[in-house]
Amino acid sequence: MDSVSNILGIDKVNMNGKLILIEEQHDSNANFLLNSVIFNALKNNYGICFVLFHNTINHYHNMGMKFGYNLTLLKEKDKITIIEPMKMIAYNMKYIYEPTKNCIINDVFIIIKNECEKMMQSNESVLIIMDDLNHIFNFGANLKEAISTLYSNTYL
Repeated sequence: MDSVSNILGIDKVNMNGKLILIEEQHDSNANFLLNSVIFNALKNNYGICFVLFHNTINHYHNMGMKFGYNLTLLKEKDKITIIEPMKMIAYNMKYIYEPTKNCIINDVFIIIKNECEKMMQSNESVLIIMDDLNHIFNFGANLKEAISTLYSNTYL
């Protein structure tokens, strides 16, 4: 995995405060690229906050095992945290009378902020990985609100 990071130049970039956007086009797969970023973050003692709108943690765990890291063990060591907004929203649907896009987006942002603050107590820095940002649009958010959410997460 080091060789992929070297070739891509990921190992030469300080990721603190950076926004990395990885877009998959039809019939493409960015798993190797994302895993290079994850591997490099772990190598540099970063904590990782997974915000999973689409894939499950098992998906990332299985990929990680192929690339030489075990997310289950890393979770036990508080090196990663997992936020699954879709599960939280589905669980809370019976309590929502008038759902609003801003409320949902703000709630997710607050949870991300709180989890990252906890992780900063024991990690040098925290990398936030948001899986499939398109799901924010399912809540009625527009492009400006989605970018605002990304921008806000950059400065946690």
